[in-house]
Parts: sequence; structure tokens; C-alpha cells
Amino acid sequence: MIPAPPPPPPPSSDNRGAPARSGGGAWNKGRIASIAIEATMTMAKSEAYFMRMERMLV
Repeated sequence: MIPAPPPPPPPSSDNRGAPARSGGGAWNKGRIASIAIEATMTMAKSEAYFMRMERMLV
């Protein structure tokens, strides 16, 4: 059984949501970028840590 797709929102809520959506777009992009940068930095840090540990074990 394939679940039914959610019904489309009524036009009144769509009109209200449009400005909020476009306004939140830039903030969302910045947030996503900062999360991506943070994840990359964390990965780089942990990679450097593992490389150091590897060198110590060899």
C-alpha cells in the first residue's frame, strides 16, 4: 500500500506562507552553509587526530 500524498494547502495559507518562505530562504541558506562548514571542520579535526594516532601506532 502506497500512502496517499498530503493534500495541497488551501490558497489562503499559501499566500500567507509565500513571503515567510522567501524571507526564510536566505537565513536557511546561511544556516545550512554554517552547518556544512562546521561539519567539514569537525571532520578535518577528527581526521588529523586519527592520522596522528596512526603515526603513533606505526
